[in-house]
Amino acid sequence: GEEKIILGGDVIVGIGKRPVRRVLYIVQELTRHRPGDKITLKILRQGKRLTISLTLGRLNPINFSAP
Repeated sequence: GEEKIILGGDVIVGIGKRPVRRVLYIVQELTRHRPGDKITLKILRQGKRLTISLTLGRLNPINFSAP
């Protein structure tokens, strides 16, 4: 079976029933959800269209300070 994770090179073409036309839409849609929410993504992987269901995790903070 196909892996039910997002891999490098995957292209997200839909979230739920809506198509993704811009990266900004992905960010906007994800901010509407909380950790633990389940979402469905439509992705393009090596020319194949796949639908994967994911449970969102917690976003780790990013440290932008110099070492």
